[in-house]
Amino acid sequence: MIRFFLLCAVFLWIPSCAGNPKVGPEDPAYQYHASILKQADEAWKEGAYERLSQLLKGSRSGASPAQMERYRLMEGMLQAKLLLSKGLRVHGFAAVCAKPSSVLKIPGLTAFHLDAPYEIELRLRAGNGQKGVFGVEKAVSLLVVEGSFVDTLSDGGQIRRTFPLTLRIPGRHEIDSQGWRMPLPGPGFPSNRVLIRKVQLRGKLFCKGLQWNGVAVPLSKIPLQPTRFFLLPKGTEGIQKDPLAVLKLALKAPLKKGPHLLVATFLCGLNPTTRKAAKKILASSLAEENLAAESLLHRAFRLLSWASEKTGPESWERLWKARN
Repeated sequence: MIRFFLLCAVFLWIPSCAGNPKVGPEDPAYQYHASILKQADEAWKEGAYERLSQLLKGSRSGASPAQMERYRLMEGMLQAKLLLSKGLRVHGFAAVCAKPSSVLKIPGLTAFHLDAPYEIELRLRAGNGQKGVFGVEKAVSLLVVEGSFVDTLSDGGQIRRTFPLTLRIPGRHEIDSQGWRMPLPGPGFPSNRVLIRKVQLRGKLFCKGLQWNGVAVPLSKIPLQPTRFFLLPKGTEGIQKDPLAVLKLALKAPLKKGPHLLVATFLCGLNPTTRKAAKKILASSLAEENLAAESLLHRAFRLLSWASEKTGPESWERLWKARN
C-alpha cells in the first residue's frame, strides 16, 4: 500500500495554484500539515480508516500545493476503499428470467429451464447514502467480460466454450441506490443434446473519471463480482424432491436412465449429506464392473462437485489489489 501511495504521489502530483506556494519546510503551517499527512499515511497503513477520515476533515489553511495534492490523493484512496468495501453494494453480473415457471427454486443456486428466456445484465448499485459516477462525456468506458459455459450432454460427456465480450459504454453514468443496469448478450440457447449447462461470467469495467461521493478516486477500473448459473431440463423439479432416491432407481438401468442419473447426481452434489451418500452409491456401482455403464458413472462423479465450486463475493482487499 505504501509503495502504491508513493507511486501515486509521483505520478498523480500536478502543480496547482491551490495552497500557499510560499510555504516551506521551516514554516509552522508546513510542519503542521506534514505531521497530519504522516499520521494519515500511518492510519492508511494500519487500516484505521475512521481515524484517517477524521484527519482529512481538518483545516488545510496554509498547506503547500504539494501537501494539498497529497490531501486530495488520500481522500481519493479513502473513497476508493469505501467504494470497494461497502459503497458499491452490487457490482457484478446477474441472470434473470421474467417467466416464473422457467425459474427453478434451488437453494443457493440460480437455475432455469434449458429453454428459459433468461437475460444477462451488468448491475451496479450504491449503498444507501452513497453515490458515484463513472465515465466522462465524449469518452468511452470498456466492459471486458470473460464468458464461458460447459454443456453436459445426455451421455455425460462435456463440451466447453467461451464467449468473450468487449463492449463500449459511452458517456458519463451515475450510480446510486436505485442501481444502474446494462443488458449483455449471452451464449444463446443450448442444442437438444445438452442436458445441463453451466454458465460463468467474470470481468472488469475500465473507466475514466471515477468519482465516489464527489471525490475523484485513483481507480482506472471497477473489478466486478463473478457469477454463474445453470440450465436444467424440465422435470428437474420432480427429481429435486428426492434426488438420492432417483439416483438409486436410475442405477438399476443406468444406460436407459442416463439423463435421470446425471441430473440426480448433480442435485445430490448440492448438499454435503446427499453428496457423500451419492459418492458411496456411485462407487458401489462402479465396483460391480458394469463395463457398459462405466464411462457414464465416471462422468457422473464429475457432476457431484460441479455446483459446489464457489464463485462468491471477494473481499475489498482482493478487489483493491486487482484494481490495476
